[in-house]
Amino acid sequence: MSTKNRASTTPSPAPGPRTRDEWARRILLPTLALVALAFVAFLPTLRAGYVWDDDAYITENPKLENLSGLRDIWFDIGATKMYVPLVFSTFWIEHQLWGTRPFGYHLTNVLFHAAGAILLWLLLLRLKLRGAWLAAGIFAVHPVFVESVAWATELKNTQSTLFALLFLLAYFRFSPPAAGIPPARRPWIYYLLALLAFAAALLSKPVVVALPLVLLLLLWWRRGEVSRLDIATVAPMLLLSLGAGLMAMHVERFYGGARGDVWQLPFLDRALVAGKALWFYAGKLLWPADLMPIYPRWRIDPAAPGHYVYPLAAAAALLGLWFWRRRLGRGPFVAVASFALLLAPLIGFFNVSYHLNSYVADHFQHHAAPALIALFAAGAASAASQSSRLRRAAPWMAAVLLTALALASNRYAPAFHDEEARCRATLEKNPQSWLAMNNLGVALNRQNRFAEAAGWFEKAIEVRPTYPEAESNLGVALVGLGRPNEAIAHYREALRIWPENPLAHNNLGTALAQVGQVEAARAAYEVALRLRPEYPEARRNLA
Repeated sequence: MSTKNRASTTPSPAPGPRTRDEWARRILLPTLALVALAFVAFLPTLRAGYVWDDDAYITENPKLENLSGLRDIWFDIGATKMYVPLVFSTFWIEHQLWGTRPFGYHLTNVLFHAAGAILLWLLLLRLKLRGAWLAAGIFAVHPVFVESVAWATELKNTQSTLFALLFLLAYFRFSPPAAGIPPARRPWIYYLLALLAFAAALLSKPVVVALPLVLLLLLWWRRGEVSRLDIATVAPMLLLSLGAGLMAMHVERFYGGARGDVWQLPFLDRALVAGKALWFYAGKLLWPADLMPIYPRWRIDPAAPGHYVYPLAAAAALLGLWFWRRRLGRGPFVAVASFALLLAPLIGFFNVSYHLNSYVADHFQHHAAPALIALFAAGAASAASQSSRLRRAAPWMAAVLLTALALASNRYAPAFHDEEARCRATLEKNPQSWLAMNNLGVALNRQNRFAEAAGWFEKAIEVRPTYPEAESNLGVALVGLGRPNEAIAHYREALRIWPENPLAHNNLGTALAQVGQVEAARAAYEVALRLRPEYPEARRNLA
């Protein structure tokens, strides 16, 4: 992102293609190439099944079955696992079209990701950034996006990215980035469309709350200033961000489980986590090796001097880019600052339920990554322009890079074929992942491989002694092995740790019924239904 050329005082949009051949060369072929790249990179996902919490979002979600469920998706905050009603509305439509067959959900994710790459290309063209198509191509095939595309539930990422890019494109039609125009001449219909697109992005995934600040940074990059009118037009979007952020924090706390002593981290610890996370994500973009579905959870020690290197280095990098902006241009600072802003909700400053498993995940950087990708592509294009030899070699170098990234994504995608594959891929590189052990056991339970499943639950409990889900799941395996009395002991231990777990109460009732303790079983089912009134299995068991 170079800004050494001053923006003109009047908008001067690039001339569009004038002939059919020119249109095909400049628009159609690059667009089709981006779609083809995305499908080559993520082709294995079209043959995949479901992983982890896809059951809560899709396969076992009663809200997708009828119109009353669609109403609850929008107006009942606790009706779904997260309050992302536009995503669940998309799932609702898909459920009407192809039920719970996974192919359609995966195809939608790949199509949305490909569309996001196309919109990113158009946005970077609008911003007159060198290397715009290369940046979009890298976005289309980079392995860090495998998790978002291959995991059906992460339609949250692909759909919210689509609306976020539409928001920026619509706003820049309203107010061209290179120069402002008088309010009377602005096409205010595009401002309205920008507001709607941003609201849709927030309703798809609220982590895009920092996008209005990124918009202001982009305006400053292209114009060298931010006017009062710019701030006034962005202010309603900031209010939308505030509301969405507060809602997301409420849902994480009361429905996602991000509360209790484990979440009471001092600010210093959070800053240390955030600093390390920023470098982790930048490193995975630069060199996407050793990707895994669940990364080890870091141990943060404020007494260890080495832990301060990451946040201090991040702050130094931003300050350096700010002070060197006259030499380097404003672009590098804007790219790095945008990257940090878009990651900010997920790097430790706020409670996120997933952080109990790991502080980082590939899908967390889905919205932020394009900022650094664009910076890399612009730098590569600028370097290539300095030499005729490099200029001739640049297309071949880009082809090699995109091919290597696409093949890496294609090889990594089978790790998300199903939950067993996902957990085994995790344990191969992160053998202490108690979550992967538990989830692998659940997948094996569903295949009636109870003895193997019990072994994984026992390993999970060994790594994490107070693990109520693993205790309850071990009980399921023991019931499957014909050992209900042992199962009862593990269900009771699960409830000692987590008394409000409706699943454990229901499972306890099943085991008690098997050993003839009918009244105790009935009481357990009643507690499960009190905790979760819409629990069809517990209601059937009670009947």
